[in-house]
Formats: sequence, structure tokens, C-alpha cells
Amino acid sequence: MIINDNFKIGDDGQLNVESIGCIDLADRYGTPLYVMSKSQLLNNIAVMKNQMEKSFSSSCIAYASKALSCKEIYRIIKDSDMSLDVASQGELATALSVDFPVERIYFHGNNKNEKDLKYALEASIGYIVIDNLSEIRLLERLTSVTGIRQKVLLRVKPGVEAHTHEYIRTGGVDSKFGLSKEKDELYPVLLEISNCKGIELVGLHCHIGSQIVDIEPYLVTADIMLELFARINREFSFELQELNLGGGFGIEYLESQTVPKTSDFIKCIGETIDELCKKYGIEVPKIVFEPGRSVVGSAGLTLYSVGNIKKVKDIRSYVAIDGSIADNIRFALYQSDYIFDIVDRVSETKDTSVAIAGRCCETGDLIAKDILIQEPKENDILSVYPTGAYNYSMASNYNRLPKPAMVLVDKDSVIEIIRRETIEDLLRFDL
Repeated sequence: MIINDNFKIGDDGQLNVESIGCIDLADRYGTPLYVMSKSQLLNNIAVMKNQMEKSFSSSCIAYASKALSCKEIYRIIKDSDMSLDVASQGELATALSVDFPVERIYFHGNNKNEKDLKYALEASIGYIVIDNLSEIRLLERLTSVTGIRQKVLLRVKPGVEAHTHEYIRTGGVDSKFGLSKEKDELYPVLLEISNCKGIELVGLHCHIGSQIVDIEPYLVTADIMLELFARINREFSFELQELNLGGGFGIEYLESQTVPKTSDFIKCIGETIDELCKKYGIEVPKIVFEPGRSVVGSAGLTLYSVGNIKKVKDIRSYVAIDGSIADNIRFALYQSDYIFDIVDRVSETKDTSVAIAGRCCETGDLIAKDILIQEPKENDILSVYPTGAYNYSMASNYNRLPKPAMVLVDKDSVIEIIRRETIEDLLRFDL
């Protein structure tokens, strides 16, 4: 398994993360263990930033922190001069705890309540992405008390269906996010915003889904949104300056997959936007993308210890691990693919068909089904790649299991960036 330069086979034949062997990591920090490669993370960021600078005169990347939210990741995003997309008070508080520049923060959510908005206003964050009429009225009431004039983007459903799992499509007409682009729904909202003293509408926002591996839906979305952008500026008193096209760029989860590079996505969208702006007679606005998975996904893997191996005659073999749906629920939710390897036998042929079973008391607690790996043995260390995005973020304490630790590998050094939960942590809030 060699997907990128930072996950490779070492001289001793075992899988390394940068210069550190996976068995060494498992011995030092235990399993399950989330492992992140700093070099791969920084490389992902550099590729995006370089292409954005080539494709747009004014742009920014706002890391979608729902993919992986923790202090150290925010520090890296901050030091990379990126912006940040948060979707809760918790994500915002994490950003504030590392002194993330508030003017570079976008606050999302389809049902932000009064506490959420007060918290955001008190922090003086740069942008709130408003989702619905109720939120607009609540925000106007709050700003009238504080005297703040808050910059906002309006989230619009472009009506584009990206070919992803139905649970991660967000841009279609039947979505809980945003407002329809149709006049009868959108124009009354725009009129209300125009009468709000505490709200400054500076741009539009959309997002069509996650793990998108086809460029065409983005090009269709850009056309829809720029036509709307031009029409709003023409028919209302707004001076929209910013178009946020969301994120959702896909990554390779299998060696057999062919996924366009993020730089190719950005380059193609940039060329199309130049043409569309000429078509609609407008200047190219500031373009914002909100990548999450494509920033952190390929930078992470998870290590597990193999437990019992149960062979069900004429059906399949179940390889039990010390992890579960509590630390990786994505297979149960989306039937997500991964690359699996026994870390000290990576070069051996994958000739054993197995299901990877978690330790939860749940029939559906599987991380894979009918996949080929090297012949497993008890106490082997199994790697699952890539798990940098949405694995820790979606982790739970189901069956009262403590959440795993996370480490960051930087060449030949390792730091623990999230400590392993303890049983005492699980009991802390019980009365």
C-alpha cells in the first residue's frame, strides 16, 4: 500500500508513517490509534493554496473543520494562513482556544439558535452563513441590541445532485440546508435582509455534497450561482463580493480508484468561472472553497490490534479488532471503502477474504465486509487507510467505549494531540 510518499514500506518491511513504524506507534500509544502525517497534511494544503493563487485573483480556502476538529489541526490551519469553517459552538470554541483569527471564521448551521449566534457575535467572527428566514430575524434582533453590523453569506440550494451517497448530498432541492434559488422563495428573503440594519449581505454560499469525484457538478453549480449572483446585484441594492462554492472534493479510498486531483478540480472550476463572469457581465468575485476531507483525509490512518478470528463455514471469516463503529462508523453509514493491511506484512499477497468486525454488541458493527487482506493472526496490527476525515469527528462512546488517542507524526518525531479517554472520563458527567 503506497498511496502517497508519507505512508510507505520501510526498510524492515513494515508500514511506516513518515519515518515511524506502525508497530512502534502501536506499542508506544496503544490501539485503537488515530495517526496523522503532518507532512501529508501540509502537502495537501500547499497544493490547494498554490492552485487557488493561480486560478483566482481573490480567493481563500476555509477548512471545513467538521472533517477533523481539534486544537493542533486548527493551529496548523492557522499557521497556513487559511480560513476556517465551523458548524457549532464547540468547533468555534476550539478555534478561539488557539487564538484563531476571528475575521477568518465562517459559522455554518441549518438551525443555529440564540446561544449559537450570541456566542458568534460576542467573538466578533468574520462571517455567519445564514440558512433560513427565522435565523435572519433572530440575528437582526441580536445585532439591534449589540449595535454590531454582521457580515453574512446566504446559503442557497443550487438544485444540483452530485453522485454521492444520499446522506452526504446537500445541494439538491430536497435538502435541509439553505434556501431554494427560485424567486418565490429567495426574493422575499432578500427583501427582508435589505431592510435589516444589523446584517450586511456580502455573498452567496452553496455546497453540493461530499466525496465528489466528478468535476461536472461543480461547473453546473458555478453557472447557476454566478447567474444568481449577477441577478441579485442587478435587481437589489446589495453589492455581493464573495461566492463560496463549498467543498466536497473526493479522495482515493482504494488503490483502484481514479479521482481527479484537487488542483484539477480548482483549475477547471477557475477556467469556467472566468468564462461565466464574462457571460454574465460581472467581475470575478472572491471565490471561497471549504475543503475538509481533501485536506485531512489522506493524512490519516487508524491502527487496530487483531483479536479472535472466527471462521463461519462456507460463509466468511470474521477478524475481530479492538475498535468498532464507535471509532469508525462510516462503513455502517455509507458502506465506505478503505485499504486494509497487516502492517508488518504489507508486501505479502492479499489472499484472505474476511469481514473486519468491531467489538460492539451490534450485528452491524463492521468496518469492512468480504475484503482481501494478508492472512491475519491474533495480535497482528491492522492499518485502515485513509481515516483522517470524519472518523474521529464522528466517534462516540457507544457501549461505553473510550475514544482512541490521536498522534501527529512529523518526519521522525511524534506528538500526542488527543489523549486516549479513560473510564474515569466516561463516568465524569454521571450523577
